[in-house]
Amino acid sequence: MHRTDPYAQVCGQVAIDISLVFLAEWPLLKPYLVIDEYDRDGSADDPRIRIGFDNMPLELGRTMSFVSMPCVACGTANHPLRVRVGDDTSRLYYAPCCPVAVRPACSKGRAATLEYERFKGLAAMGAARPGNQLTLF
Repeated sequence: MHRTDPYAQVCGQVAIDISLVFLAEWPLLKPYLVIDEYDRDGSADDPRIRIGFDNMPLELGRTMSFVSMPCVACGTANHPLRVRVGDDTSRLYYAPCCPVAVRPACSKGRAATLEYERFKGLAAMGAARPGNQLTLF
């Protein structure tokens, strides 16, 4: 279930076949892609990222929140585009794995790491807008 793709080649990784970028909806989402880097959970050399979609028309966000794809780790049906508490559907975040409350191991494995690396590659290629997340320190 692995193949090489141009996004993963930026990172020197073998990619997984399941990804948001392979869905038919990707061209609709791509213009709204925002990647926030922060080192609170990672490090300055390898920051953790948050993958989101911002300033989307509400109707598009509502529609995208119902998109389904398999979890990148276990293949269980998943709704990877989610609304954070307090946000509306103009702002979604991408979670490629099962919710932690359902299956915590999925988000800790290699498949999840590879999917996040793919999006780091997209950011390196300039395919995402930088986020405007405020730093606390």
